[in-house]
Amino acid sequence: MKRTWPLVPAAILLAVLLAAPSPAASVAGAGPAAIRGVVRDHQGRGLGGVIVSAVRLDSGRLFQGVTRADGSFSLANLPPGGPWAFNATTPGYATAAEAGLTLEPGRGLVLAVTLGHQRAEPSRVQRLPAPRP
Repeated sequence: MKRTWPLVPAAILLAVLLAAPSPAASVAGAGPAAIRGVVRDHQGRGLGGVIVSAVRLDSGRLFQGVTRADGSFSLANLPPGGPWAFNATTPGYATAAEAGLTLEPGRGLVLAVTLGHQRAEPSRVQRLPAPRP
């Protein structure tokens, strides 16, 4: 008579391993990330039509958008992780840039961007606390 009992535990172990999510799947399952915020001029007025860009530095992948009339923007569906570089640019203003950003899965990064006039004031990017999910 042939013994088959060692196959049963092996089959159960294989089923458990295949059903368990991998670490990569659990990160990916948390969802994409986003960068959002507002671009204002040096007097605090929202600037529409500003080109906002995010580049994933390790892959060179570029995501772009344009600010709404009130200066708000949202770059959604970004792959989590990093490092990322962000910039905002429009004619007549100095470019605002921030590098070394890391995006958490399923969360957003909120930026307050101030563009100074090209020759008079510097531009700056300030990271704001992201709302909790």
